[in-house]
Amino acid sequence: MEDSVREPLALERVGVRMRRLLAAWKKLRASLEAWDRRHFELEREVLDEGLLSLAANWPVLRVELEERIQASRRSLEDPLYPQLLEESLRKAGVPLAGAFPNFEFPPFKLHVSLAEEQCILSMGRRRENTSAMNPASVAGWVASRYRKVAGRPIQATRLCQELREAYEYANRLHYAAREVLWGKPVPLATLCTLFTLRREAKRDYPLQLFLYDLGRLKETFPLELQGYRFEFGFTRNQGRSYDLVDSQGRVSHISSLSIHAPEEDHANDPQG
Repeated sequence: MEDSVREPLALERVGVRMRRLLAAWKKLRASLEAWDRRHFELEREVLDEGLLSLAANWPVLRVELEERIQASRRSLEDPLYPQLLEESLRKAGVPLAGAFPNFEFPPFKLHVSLAEEQCILSMGRRRENTSAMNPASVAGWVASRYRKVAGRPIQATRLCQELREAYEYANRLHYAAREVLWGKPVPLATLCTLFTLRREAKRDYPLQLFLYDLGRLKETFPLELQGYRFEFGFTRNQGRSYDLVDSQGRVSHISSLSIHAPEEDHANDPQG
């Protein structure tokens, strides 16, 4: 208990001293600019005393710092660490799925490597990592990135327009037809390929983000744009589907997309 009290106090004292030294350094620089010899000599004395004191005490302080960083390593080896990390992430508002050391919260994946002492956050090919392993630090780092993506408004009209354009091309390609066969399902995998092959998509719109937006878009029902009706196809064969996760964390196994044109709906109307 004495060490746990003594070490923070030692660090606090050093922090106070460093701030004083920085303030003295700024004043010394100002005195040089002003040709103020009197205040220059006063601040130089403060710096002389402070820097010499720090140098004299550094060996002891360095030992204390090493002890603290080693204690943090022992905390990583504590069997309770995975539980503490998960609790911190959930408390920060991250909707976790999976189990330590691999978590998922679309469109992200988080891998925790205790051996390498780092956390890796990925969204498709985009990866970030942090070596700050304190559960609170990890949670804050992850949550800020998750909120940035999950909290951004979905551009439903633009996405629907782009989906329709991709559907027209993929539909003709898939059915080897000159004209679009409206209402016919197109594999979602084909649409994903078209979206992620776009030059700008490689950089700013990875597959996982596209699927996440589709999951949120799917919550809109009925899903229509200028008379065109969008319909997702479901399958039990997960090998041929993508998991779309909406804003509530609900998962749908989607394999295809069909778009019904206004003319097609009218033609299928018994009263038409």
